Amino acid sequence: MTFPRPDRKAKVAYAALKELLTGGHILFEKKLIKALFVIVSMFPLGSLVKLNNNEVGRVIGTNRMHPPRPILEMLLDGRGRPIREQRSVDLLQEPMLYIMDPAVEERVLKKAAGE
Repeated sequence: MTFPRPDRKAKVAYAALKELLTGGHILFEKKLIKALFVIVSMFPLGSLVKLNNNEVGRVIGTNRMHPPRPILEMLLDGRGRPIREQRSVDLLQEPMLYIMDPAVEERVLKKAAGE
């Protein structure tokens, strides 16, 4: 699903995993999908995500019991400016924050840095 095929474009890892969660039981047994999620994170380490407060962060850790709530290193503030002071956020500890865009591209960081 994450590699292009002649009949379709490649999907971002998050979109492929989400599709497995929402409709995968038709093609795969539930226990196989569950086993996959034990191995593969919904939000791979190093991926960029945008939160509901418009901040952008990089995934630096996972919460195995709650895959949709990773640990992030915050990179851009809500206005798209680089955050000077390093700060990490554990989404499991921040119930008001959630991921709005799970597939932010690296060029967003370059743009914010003025490159």
